[in-house]
Amino acid sequence: ALLQQSARSAEGKLDQADQAAAQPAAEKSSEQPGGQKFPSVNADALWNQLKGAVHIDEVKEKLFSSQGSDLISKFQDKLNELQEAFPLADTVKAQFGDHWGAIRDSVDLDRVGDALSSARARGLPDAEHLQARFDDLRARLPDFDLGGAKAKAAKLWGALEEKGLPLPNLDSLEEHAKSAFKKARGMAKEAASQAFDKAKEKAKDVMGALKDKMGSFFR
Repeated sequence: ALLQQSARSAEGKLDQADQAAAQPAAEKSSEQPGGQKFPSVNADALWNQLKGAVHIDEVKEKLFSSQGSDLISKFQDKLNELQEAFPLADTVKAQFGDHWGAIRDSVDLDRVGDALSSARARGLPDAEHLQARFDDLRARLPDFDLGGAKAKAAKLWGALEEKGLPLPNLDSLEEHAKSAFKKARGMAKEAASQAFDKAKEKAKDVMGALKDKMGSFFR
């Protein structure tokens, strides 16, 4: 019910939110450069939630386009994992309304940049594809600055808080995401260990059968 209430309350509010961010804030607010005041927002936690929401959107698109293929179960498992880690992704996304397109491009550029750096360092073949995607996003956002993008998102969120909207607690969501990913990594590690044990036992059985055959051959 809180999720639905949050999403409904935020609809169509961001135009007013831009103006509210420039108004004097409550006692809990912190001073910002230029004398502007607005509530202190955990910008990194908010950005992580935005990254989660964008990732969920992308996996949903891949799941839809892969209907009838062998990849469905893979994408469904990934979607389940992300939705477990970011249970209020739709609520967070709803707060940004018409700004979501720009937010998504900024998050994509950040994520693709990280993936590109990792692919290059590990010599993965995905690097070429990631480079093309990065160049396309960079052309759309030539003045992109990660710190500035986080600050803008935090400003919009803070303005909505100033209006008294019932927003999710970012710190709680951050802790939940960390816990969910830790649990997922543990389950993946356990599954890999079990698969290795099964393969080991199978190899042992094969070698045993082969040994029996060789023994009967020399009798």
